Amino acid sequence: MKFGSLVMRYEIQCGEIERDKHRFFHLKISVDDESQNRDFEGFLKNIRSLLHKAAAKPPQILWDDVSFGYAKTAYPIVHEIENTMRKLITKFMLINVGGGWAKEAVPKEVLESVRSKDAKLDQNYLYEVDFIQLSNFLFKEYANINPAVLIERLKKAEKLDDLNLSELKLAIPQSNWDRFFSKIVNCESEYLRSRWERLYERRNQVAHNRPVTRGDFEEIVALRDELAPKLQHAIENLDQVTVSEDEREMVSENVALTKGEGYYEFLSAWNEFHENLLILVDQLLESEGKHESRPDPNNIRSLVNVVTKRYHLLTSDQRSEIQDLVRLRNYIVHEPSVIVPSQVLSRHLESVLGYTRYLKDKLNGIARSGAPVRNFTGDKDDDDQLESPQMPT
Repeated sequence: MKFGSLVMRYEIQCGEIERDKHRFFHLKISVDDESQNRDFEGFLKNIRSLLHKAAAKPPQILWDDVSFGYAKTAYPIVHEIENTMRKLITKFMLINVGGGWAKEAVPKEVLESVRSKDAKLDQNYLYEVDFIQLSNFLFKEYANINPAVLIERLKKAEKLDDLNLSELKLAIPQSNWDRFFSKIVNCESEYLRSRWERLYERRNQVAHNRPVTRGDFEEIVALRDELAPKLQHAIENLDQVTVSEDEREMVSENVALTKGEGYYEFLSAWNEFHENLLILVDQLLESEGKHESRPDPNNIRSLVNVVTKRYHLLTSDQRSEIQDLVRLRNYIVHEPSVIVPSQVLSRHLESVLGYTRYLKDKLNGIARSGAPVRNFTGDKDDDDQLESPQMPT
């Protein structure tokens, strides 16, 4: 078979489908010289168009070596850029945040679950994260201050001069790229984010065995050429990036949100619990004129001690359970090498939601009566013996 200067071999098999009396034709066309692939693609496009018109429906493609060739060539390109992104994120986390930089004692059931045959304690979890989720680390916007802390600041302010403009600006959502990398790479986050998303679409064509055309392959190459220099430049200049102690906590939590199923739900519920706990402590202390003795708003353990030891609104058992939840939260946020199973997160999510409802009930009670009510009298700890402020927990 000839098409212009192109010479091809073809085979054809035909037969009948007895059940519905339809004929079928199995056509195989091949060319020996791969340098003629561009002309071959043009010919195949024409053949498909003609067969579509003849049969009133498109032909079924059983095998496409041209697409297979592009997919094989595209795979290492996608692999290269994907792992360049992983390298950037991993190096950034190790240098600026650290591996398990605020480790807690591992909760027993978590330790048991990560020791299962599916667990990989020696592998950074970023190598388990989906391609598109990697971009969330760099481009997803989030505030750089805990909402509970910001609400507490606003609540205390009586006039504009009591507010710190720089602190308020921390509530403006920003991406990690804008926070840290835009200072060392002259590139807008939207430029990279949009190209990463387009590359993700093409990557899925390769990964899921969908047809890959010359145009698709050329776009993959172009996207790699646009992304790779920016990411590599960021890697080479990470020594110019500085992350404050407060930013470390927010970065760690933001990364943890991408770890796996259930992380977002658990951490969102935890932040709501933290917010209500802080509001309750403030109202309790203010009602007795002891606001100056309030511990660090980021120190949940000390906040829980206030509610338990000074006001007896929690039992010792409830306090211990919340401390276990604190350890779990810190573990999933600060330990980069382990994925906590979704069933473990789901089970503890119910506890967090339950304690949040309890705190809200107490706040509603204070709002109605104007004064806190002490529920329990069994814990007779010295009211003033609170834990000293620690690093954010």
